[in-house]
Amino acid sequence: MILDFKEIPKANTGNGDQDDFELFARDLLEAIGFEIIQQPFRGADGKKDLIVDELRIGNEGKTVIRWLVSAKHNAHSGKAVSDSDEPNISDRVVTNGCKGFLGFYSTLPSTTLQSNLDGFKTRGAFETTVYDKAKIERKLIENLDARKEDLFLRYFSKSYQKYKELKPEQSIESSNLESQNQSCDESVFQACKDAIIVVEIEKLKFKYSKLDWNEGELVLNELHQYAEHVNHRISYEVLLFLSYLADKTRGGMPSETASTIYWLILTFYVHPFDEKGKERSFELAQLCTRIAFSLIYDSSIYSNNLEIAAYGYNILKFVYNKSFEIGSSQLKQDVLKQYNELEQTFLQRENQDLQLAIELLNIFRDDLDSKTLAFPIFSDKLREIIIDKPR
Repeated sequence: MILDFKEIPKANTGNGDQDDFELFARDLLEAIGFEIIQQPFRGADGKKDLIVDELRIGNEGKTVIRWLVSAKHNAHSGKAVSDSDEPNISDRVVTNGCKGFLGFYSTLPSTTLQSNLDGFKTRGAFETTVYDKAKIERKLIENLDARKEDLFLRYFSKSYQKYKELKPEQSIESSNLESQNQSCDESVFQACKDAIIVVEIEKLKFKYSKLDWNEGELVLNELHQYAEHVNHRISYEVLLFLSYLADKTRGGMPSETASTIYWLILTFYVHPFDEKGKERSFELAQLCTRIAFSLIYDSSIYSNNLEIAAYGYNILKFVYNKSFEIGSSQLKQDVLKQYNELEQTFLQRENQDLQLAIELLNIFRDDLDSKTLAFPIFSDKLREIIIDKPR
């Protein structure tokens, strides 16, 4: 690494420089496009936080995400930021009216903290992201303009000199050549990175096939490490993996695995930003529909586990909602078609008692137009076997 974060004084020196890392976080985030809403402040828990807005622009208009930023400067000790260093994350985010949590760390988050942050994201509570030491360096040095160069020199004077020695001023001709080749280099880099991740996903799939359901759950959770690199190709490979699992539902899939499949779909589904993106999102949505059908059909008819069916129906509702974002009436009709096929199948199997399965289907179908992904209100019997059953 080029940046030596120890150049920024410790946070507990008490000599007037103890806030420098929080101020650096503020200045860098502002330099890369965030709007500072509230300067670093010390909350009731003694932790310094910063509030920033991120403007996202897409085909459907502009969206503002308000982030609670927590800066932790552990470079001098070299320790990872632990979950005890970040207490009451959810309360802090909600209390400050934010929609996301951004950890700005001069080291790395601990495994437990990262797991907690991933949990908030996958449960749909709020967005989370971490700017660790490597990402901070990349954000500062990539596309170095006058403003970021000033921050570089101000907060990391020794590292700046090192950088200048390693990367002397280029001639105009070489700069032009670099600009022309940059897009090509980025495309090659992205393709190589995608290929590596696809191979790793295939390895996880093979590893999973050799394990029982409980051991496989740990392997399945390893997919979360690729969430930061999500694009259509990665999403498609993850969903193919999940489709492979959904086809095994009748083999005794536990409810926990169905829940993991559901949250992975919400994590890896790629939202459209242009016409090409919408076409690809339609392809992913169709794959989600196939996963949902397998979960519902097998769990209702073969394993009598309506909790798994409920997760399948929620996936259908997720796809139904996406049909409006993508602007696809065909996708909406596909979801309704799945409901009709499932209903006809349940009604035709007279030798089985599928009344509760039919009741569950109708409850979710009536709830399709609600915009929330929370489970709808169940009857007492369904609540007993889905929500209140012993874990």
